[in-house]
Amino acid sequence: SELTQRGGQAVLWLWFSRPDGGASAMIEAWRAHPELHSAGSLLPMVLHFSGDNVEQFISHVLPQLLAEPTPYLTFALELLPLLSATAGMPSYIRYSGALQYLVQRALHVARLPYAPPLGRGRALELLAQLWSSFPDELQTIRLEASADAVAAAAAEDGASQDAASVVLTELKRGCRDSDFELQMGVHVALFRLLDRFASTNHPAAPALFKALAFSLIENHHEAGAPPL
Repeated sequence: SELTQRGGQAVLWLWFSRPDGGASAMIEAWRAHPELHSAGSLLPMVLHFSGDNVEQFISHVLPQLLAEPTPYLTFALELLPLLSATAGMPSYIRYSGALQYLVQRALHVARLPYAPPLGRGRALELLAQLWSSFPDELQTIRLEASADAVAAAAAEDGASQDAASVVLTELKRGCRDSDFELQMGVHVALFRLLDRFASTNHPAAPALFKALAFSLIENHHEAGAPPL
């Protein structure tokens, strides 16, 4: 655009990303006016003012403004549909490192044993949404295998896994979580993934079906749990 050609985008980013700048004001409005979330009035500002600095916004600016895990993950979940619908964005967030950052941050929260269920639930929801929105991109990202004993036994020592496989492992762990609401939320996320991947003949669909089938059988017989 003419604005970008004149260097205006750099000026916008400097104003937006500074501690008392536009991003800070946007987050204050996001906290204070939930009614603006569904209206889509705030989040387009991220792309408008960040330009080619979306990765910097996700990995540096936003963590400073939303230091607690749950608000950060909630904002990322609301931003995700905009990112996935923007032309060229899937390739950008893959190669800029933004996608890997989001996956690793969500994995970190999901694996914290003493984190509040709401935070872990948001983390698992974000992992599922990232996989749904960027399935091909996640397949190309390599991550260390989970510390989970089952996954560790199945992987070679020190081996890495593609991010999609790591996400599936964490979602299956979530199905066995002690918090019932979190557990139900993960099952809903898996059903949505299965619906999406089955409709597109994605190769992960059979693994999702198997994970859901085993989990539903296991949880159906769990003593004291409400019926699924």
